[in-house]
Amino acid sequence: MFEERLQRQMPTRSEDGLSTDTDAALDRHRSLPFEVDAELIVYGSTIPGATVLLSGEPVKLREDGSFTVRVALPDKRQVLPIIAQSRDAMRQRTTVIAVERNTKVMEAVDRDQNF
Repeated sequence: MFEERLQRQMPTRSEDGLSTDTDAALDRHRSLPFEVDAELIVYGSTIPGATVLLSGEPVKLREDGSFTVRVALPDKRQVLPIIAQSRDAMRQRTTVIAVERNTKVMEAVDRDQNF
């Protein structure tokens, strides 16, 4: 499409005179792999024998009533209701955690080794 508008052929990488610099920059970028992610850890306690639900899913309690749950933390806003209910279902408590993740990947910095 560009070639038609310009009425000439676009240069290829080897013809543009920048291929070695461009290839070197790409090689430097590939030589430093970097992956980052995040999780949310929700923890708490209630009375032994109670039932705990996190977003409607049962949570396994330790003998003393404490619990720890690892939750995925994608790039978005999440609302996590956590409900504890007594064994006889006569008492119930609810806590709601709202959390938002906004990840920004910054542009790579390549310093020239000649300086």
